[in-house]
Amino acid sequence: MLSIDGSALVVFAIIWVLVFILTRVFFNPLRKIRAERERHVRRGEEEAQSSQAEYDRALQKIDQAVRQAKAEAEQARDHLAAEAGREKNQMIAELNAEYRRQVDQAKSEIAAQMASLKKEVASRSDDLAEKIEGRLLN
Repeated sequence: MLSIDGSALVVFAIIWVLVFILTRVFFNPLRKIRAERERHVRRGEEEAQSSQAEYDRALQKIDQAVRQAKAEAEQARDHLAAEAGREKNQMIAELNAEYRRQVDQAKSEIAAQMASLKKEVASRSDDLAEKIEGRLLN
């Protein structure tokens, strides 16, 4: 059987003293360091999550601003295209009016020239008729 003598009690006491000293000197500071490290890690994770949430909000704002800018640009482009179309139609109408005016002016000039040429031809034809008559009779 097992007998417990005084040396076993001394070894038991030494082990408890060693456990107490190791706990005070080694394990407690190690536990404090681990607890501090865990607090830092948790704080870092929380900061990372808050940073990610802030990043997501900023990204959504940027996306919304980009969509709004695209819509405004589309409206501006449509407005400018409509205005350009109106200006084009106005310019075409002005050019048509100018060409018609020039054509009408050219027609009136041609009509005036034709009238003067008819008068000239009529007067020359009278002179030619007299010359022909004079030659035939002579």
